[in-house]
Amino acid sequence: MRNTNSFVIIFLIFLLTSCGKPIGSSLLGSTSGGCEASSCADSTVGSTATPEIAADSSTMTSFTDATDTVEIVGSCKDVNRKNNRIIVKVYAGENTSATPYIDNDIADECQATGSGNVLKSGFEPDEFKITQNILMSVGGGNYVYPNTLGAVFTLISGPGGITAGGVYTPTVAGVAKIQAVYGSYYAFSTITIQAGSAAPIVKIDTNKCFFVTSGIGLTEYDGSVQKIYPQCFNGRFGFSFKIGKAQKYKARIKLRTIDGTLSDTAWNDVTISRVLSTPVLTTVSQDTSNVRMIIESTPARFNFGTIYTLARTYTDIYATSAGLVQLYLNQTTSEIFEGFSVFKYFDNGLVEGVSYNYTLQSTDTNWSTTSPVSLTSAVVTKEMPLIKLNTTGAVGTTCFFNISPSTSNTYEWAFAVGNPAWIGTTRAGIPTGTSCVTSGGNPICNASGLAAATDYYFAVRASNNGQVGKWSDTVRCRTQ
Repeated sequence: MRNTNSFVIIFLIFLLTSCGKPIGSSLLGSTSGGCEASSCADSTVGSTATPEIAADSSTMTSFTDATDTVEIVGSCKDVNRKNNRIIVKVYAGENTSATPYIDNDIADECQATGSGNVLKSGFEPDEFKITQNILMSVGGGNYVYPNTLGAVFTLISGPGGITAGGVYTPTVAGVAKIQAVYGSYYAFSTITIQAGSAAPIVKIDTNKCFFVTSGIGLTEYDGSVQKIYPQCFNGRFGFSFKIGKAQKYKARIKLRTIDGTLSDTAWNDVTISRVLSTPVLTTVSQDTSNVRMIIESTPARFNFGTIYTLARTYTDIYATSAGLVQLYLNQTTSEIFEGFSVFKYFDNGLVEGVSYNYTLQSTDTNWSTTSPVSLTSAVVTKEMPLIKLNTTGAVGTTCFFNISPSTSNTYEWAFAVGNPAWIGTTRAGIPTGTSCVTSGGNPICNASGLAAATDYYFAVRASNNGQVGKWSDTVRCRTQ
């Protein structure tokens, strides 16, 4: 009996010590238990490692005038667990207790979530919810906007015309920007008109909002509903999703594995600041030969949802920042003609010796909103170079000059006797005998009736459209 009891005790000790390795684990910890001999092999990864997921950055900035999607990438560890997938929820705002407008565990489409947490928040009847992009042909007939609300439509840029009720008629090829107003709310639409006679097509016909961008993805179907999951692959993941108007967004991600049991990591949060970028006038340069300024900027080329207005004031010898004029209004980047586009604009008809002050304003019209977001660039000031006055000498008591370039401006002459630094001080009037004729493209001027053997110092200035430029440098002419 004693031998039998000893054998049983020894057997039990052997059994407990030989198979004390874990037989299964969850993502949040490991468990141990009895096992069969074949399952007792060493599996350090499965027993001690913990799956992880983290975006490369917890904060991001997305510009409304650049794109309507944002991409999140990061690192992950699935510790060889099978069937891993990444769950994503996106909130319009930072309140994660609200219903997300994206939940890839429901569908890859944007979800209707009610006020306060929608892709394009604000006033949202169906007609205003998604910005429509329409493709039309010049000979393809009209496009009639849905308008059960009684919104008022206007054409804010581009060719064609639209009735207040929303019937657009194309005239020539181009891109038209349409605004609809209902009370204090706005919606915008872009119409691309091409040659031909095809019927109008609404280009946005899907509400898909979620995409896998790197690594591998898993697609599942729940009836007719498609669900897409990013996966951890070689320690990395990436996905993108639709994002709306200027505000804060919160994306939450977690890694889920199904390896015997379903387990999730903790949520990893990413906050996205959705903003309109401040426009920049990259270059304002003088084109002296044509008496004009060349204004250049580099906005996002293919986003027609941002409209631009270029404004100019002038500073002359009498006024500062006067004469506000909008050189173009509500222009989109669809206009690419050099000299009349957001990218390069020619400001003609300027006055020599006058400074011009330019600002570029951008307005986000991608999303319906109570007050479209607008930002204005820093002021860039450039002076149109002074007139170049040259003397060709004197014949007797008459001095001869030419000025360059020739423009449609009005020129005022003046002189002082024996004083080369008279500009800004007392000066004589215009000599009675001064006259100018155009020869070879430039005005040739003469001032007659002067005193003999005298040094005269002449200058000239231009004026036009109420603007008066600075005096040119003085030029000496000695009569005979």
